[in-house]
Amino acid sequence: MSNWARVGMKVVCVDGKPRPKSRKTLPKEGVVYTIAWVGHHEWPSGNTGIGVHLIEISRPVGTNGRVNPYGIDRFRPVISPEQDIALFQALCPGLPVVPPAVLKPRLPSKENAN
Repeated sequence: MSNWARVGMKVVCVDGKPRPKSRKTLPKEGVVYTIAWVGHHEWPSGNTGIGVHLIEISRPVGTNGRVNPYGIDRFRPVISPEQDIALFQALCPGLPVVPPAVLKPRLPSKENAN
């Protein structure tokens, strides 16, 4: 089971390309969706993995007689800037985080310009 996907979670599509023998109902890259169901699935191709159904997209019944979910690899979680910073801090403990408002672009001085 995916360690991050949960029902009700917002996700953004990162892969809207059709798969072999896929139907035309595909998520669009860059669009945010809400997970309605997440679980293990075996697709008609025989591949298995974690799949999700989305609230915003109604899919037709597949060749296997079931509504096939989208593979979880098509999505990533939507996170806030605060969550993003917290994840970064967890990876780099002790590294100070400078708020974006404090950062100022450094423009080249006239002496250093060619």
